[in-house]
Order: sequence, then structure tokens, then C-alpha cells
Amino acid sequence: MIQDFVINMKNRGLQQMLLKVLYKKNGLTLNSFRSIANRFFIYQVNGKHIPSESVNWYTSYEYLSQHTNDMSLFRYKPGKGDVVVDIGAGLGEEAIILSGLVGSGGKVYSIEANPTVFAVLQQIVDLNQLTNVIPLNLAVNSEDAPIAILDVDNTYMTGFVGNKAGVASIDIRGLRFDSFMDQWNLEKIDLLKCNIEGAERFLVDSIRVDYLSRIRNVAIACHDFRYPEDQNDFFVTKEYVKTFLVANGFTVETQNSGIDYRDDWVYGKNKNAS
Repeated sequence: MIQDFVINMKNRGLQQMLLKVLYKKNGLTLNSFRSIANRFFIYQVNGKHIPSESVNWYTSYEYLSQHTNDMSLFRYKPGKGDVVVDIGAGLGEEAIILSGLVGSGGKVYSIEANPTVFAVLQQIVDLNQLTNVIPLNLAVNSEDAPIAILDVDNTYMTGFVGNKAGVASIDIRGLRFDSFMDQWNLEKIDLLKCNIEGAERFLVDSIRVDYLSRIRNVAIACHDFRYPEDQNDFFVTKEYVKTFLVANGFTVETQNSGIDYRDDWVYGKNKNAS
């Protein structure tokens, strides 16, 4: 495959030259390309710095925007001045999009637990001068206490909270979400987005009921689709999340696309939001 060939090329100059040709064929300009320990990559495409965990020749701001609209922003799209909390911000793919949507009058709190991944997120915020994005290296927990997460080399999206034989774990600062809201004086959250590989149960367990009126919309990625392969009950959270939201005054929707990971997103609108 061309992708494997590009990854394995030892001459970085030739690698970047080939990628530039491939991007040009897609009507895009690849300004620069660099790898971080051959695990993550940062592309500068049409002037914007974009992170990825793979070598490709199609990523762009427009591509990320469409993907974000199809997933986390499927039911609510932030506007100028909005406050967004992004739990599980990853490499910063959505931080780029959210920053542009909320504008200079808004704020995006990008929370990422894995320190290695967070380092890339921080670079993306700095390189793109996302002055309205606040990157935070912590984990949402059911109590204010450190929490262990797995660090899986082959993809940052397969890490999750807990222990697994043969896989290194990292102790991360953990905060209840209501404690996080107090720490940052958040009286209003227009969108709470969460994608944390099963740990969404900790988010649900860490919001006191009297705090919920401050949260207008939620988009929570559940991971029940992982259960058939992993056989790990930790990932089965969709009904748990839906039940919590409905019981606390949210109208709840899901997608019906036929794509398992997409249909496991749960969207909620708070009828009691202040």
C-alpha cells in the first residue's frame, strides 16, 4: 500500500515530497509534515496545523469540520460566545474546530488525561494560536482522587481507565466534574462533549444534580460497540447514560446511521437549563 510505503520511508525529505504531491492531487497544500516518535503526526495543511495518528493525504480543516459535525456536533453546534467543555480532547482535532465556532468571546476547555497525547494537544493549541482554548491534563473521576489509565502505544483511542495485564498504566490527577466546574467558576456550559472510552460512567457519577441546570447540551460517546470484541463490561454505558439524562430533565436522541460507533453517541438537551 502507498500508505505503508510512506510510513516506512527513511528519507524524511522524500516522504514529505511524496505527501505534498498526494495532497496537491486532492486540491490541498501541505506546507509541512512531521512525526512525533513515529506515533503521532502534525500536518500543516493550507496554513493550519492538524494532528493525526496516521499518515494520510486527505486531512484538512474542512475534513475535521465535517467529521466533527457528523459526530459530537450532530445535535448542537456551538455559536459565538459559547462555553464548551471537551472531555477526551485527544490530539486536539476538535479543539481546532470548536475554537473557530465559539470565537474570541467563547471558551473551550480541552481535557485530555493521557500525558503523551496531551503534549500533542498542547502543541496544536500553541501552533494554531488558539487563544480561546484552555488545554488541561487531568481525568474526570467519580471522586477527587488520582486515577490509573492505560497507555496503549498503537492508538491513543484504545486507552481506558483500569488495569490490564502487560499494559502500562499511568496515575493521572482526577477530579469530579462538579469540582472542575467550581475550580473554573463555570456557571454555564453550552455544550459538554465527552469521549473517554467507557469512563463516561465517571462523568455521570460526578455531577451533583444541582449543577445540571448549568449544562445546556451534552454529546456523550458511549462505547457499547467495543463489547463484542473486548468482552469488557466497562464499555457498556449507553443505557446508563441515557437513563441518567432522562431522569434529570434532558431530552435524549441518538443516531440511526447503521454505523455502530456513530450510533453509540448520546445527545441531550436540558429542558431545565438556566
